[in-house]
Amino acid sequence: MTALFTPDFGNAEVLTSQASYRPATQDGMPLIGAMPGIAGAYVATGYSVWGMLNEPATGKAMAELILDGAASSIDISAFNPERLLVLDRGSIST
Repeated sequence: MTALFTPDFGNAEVLTSQASYRPATQDGMPLIGAMPGIAGAYVATGYSVWGMLNEPATGKAMAELILDGAASSIDISAFNPERLLVLDRGSIST
């Protein structure tokens, strides 16, 4: 099927295959919020297989965060991207 879109790939060797790739974090919880150290940058990712179910609420929370400076419809503090910096520091010191 790839050859239909990119003929050069038609005869390419398949090295590996997987049904899909799902972004997931080290702790299994999504990242939702402002990116630490990057003004004006926000992220909403890492849901693994649950993105489709959670994205409507995430979209609303992200819109509130970006427009108002805080999410008011749902508490997103547990999903703060900054928490992974703490995990990284912990793995470095052990």
